[in-house]
Amino acid sequence: CSKVITCTAALQFWEKGKFSLEDKLSEYMPEFEEMTVKTEDGIKKAENPILVKHLFEMTAGFSYNCYSPQLKNAIIETDGKCPTREAMKYLAKEPLLFEPGERWEYSLCHDVLAALVEVLSGERFEIYVKKNIFDVAQMSNSSFMLPETEIETITPQYRFENGKAVNVGKPIVNYKIGSEYASGGAGGISTVDDYIKFLEGLRTHKLLKPK
Repeated sequence: CSKVITCTAALQFWEKGKFSLEDKLSEYMPEFEEMTVKTEDGIKKAENPILVKHLFEMTAGFSYNCYSPQLKNAIIETDGKCPTREAMKYLAKEPLLFEPGERWEYSLCHDVLAALVEVLSGERFEIYVKKNIFDVAQMSNSSFMLPETEIETITPQYRFENGKAVNVGKPIVNYKIGSEYASGGAGGISTVDDYIKFLEGLRTHKLLKPK
């Protein structure tokens, strides 16, 4: 559910003509200019650039490894904060799984998209979303940066292990890699009632124009 909100935030800037889907990501985030890619013959320089549309499509070549070597460095070097925009500078050092646009892979693409929103808006992703989506749709119980003091208010999470649902607790341990990291792909916390308001905001064109 987080990803639809993140894409909505980004598309608000597309509607304003702030970017084209065919633009190179590096035009907005220079660290993605020179990428490497894993091949059967080792790590090589990527031949194709990452385009903005690849983030929406999940075809940029990223993985969904939130604790890759470079992101672990980000955690260490930012004292566990990993601000959303700053974390991307570390992710860009990781080799891609394949050439951008080559195929689909469920990945951190929408986390990168959240960082792009930060670049375009000039403010932190969670603040932009609150002002331009949550407040507009009157979603008072939704956030991309839930205070630690409110973790106890969310429902327990479950994961299937050996065919059984196992309670893995409330903290978002898998995708929140730092205290200041707003995960565009998995960081949204909401309620059923609030999410219905979000969907209504889309249906009634309150958040995005008809086209």
